[in-house]
Amino acid sequence: MRARSMWISIAFLGAMGLATGLYVAIHLGSGAAPASRAADELELVVSADEAQILVGQPLKLELRVINKSDRDLSGFFYLAFEAGTLQVLIAPPGQPFALYFPASLRLAETQEKVLRRVTIKAKKEMKAEEFVSYDVQTQDFAFPKAGDYRLKAILAYEPKDKKQLESGEIKVTVLEPEGKEKEALKFIVDNQLKPFLTPEAVLVPPPTGKADNDLVKQLQEFLRKFPESAYVPYVLLGTVTLCRGREEKLPACAGK
Repeated sequence: MRARSMWISIAFLGAMGLATGLYVAIHLGSGAAPASRAADELELVVSADEAQILVGQPLKLELRVINKSDRDLSGFFYLAFEAGTLQVLIAPPGQPFALYFPASLRLAETQEKVLRRVTIKAKKEMKAEEFVSYDVQTQDFAFPKAGDYRLKAILAYEPKDKKQLESGEIKVTVLEPEGKEKEALKFIVDNQLKPFLTPEAVLVPPPTGKADNDLVKQLQEFLRKFPESAYVPYVLLGTVTLCRGREEKLPACAGK
């Protein structure tokens, strides 16, 4: 699958007193747009919290935009899928880079929002974190099989002028789970819990025939059965996300 480029149509909102803002309609088209590194003044750096993970395990990325110049720089430095300005591309073993398509990016594709310019002071940086876990287009894990994966990020920081920053590549080794971890992964797959291991759990509808309360019960069951699993932090994250502010609506969140 080829990486799909992002193009953004823009109209200034001067009439609404938002001279520093942009009205952004986000679409995803076919074909790859050229990525400018803007290496003289700005740099996009991506790093991962783990060098090795298991099949299906989410990967947390730290993203940084560094202003290397001696002057303040402004742009749309939104290091978030939900803003529609950030892309992560993944190259599975022996394959070319393809766009990772999380639920938040799908949501951004259909939303219109106002983004205001952000300033990075001279010699300073901005940073944020995002999870790479489940791809809503392939309907599978971002890391569905063992092997060495390559990742990089692209930030469209000046959409009107089609200016982008492209990070360098990082490598992540994905291992096939064994023993109890193999059982843990099978539980996740068999119970259709793949999309519910990160904060994006609330952006994905429950599988057919299930409700959110059923998902919470199954995530809790996983925690009881596999308390030492490497997947536990992500199952906890999905559980907390689904339950946040919904304890009265979801009895399982209240332990009922």
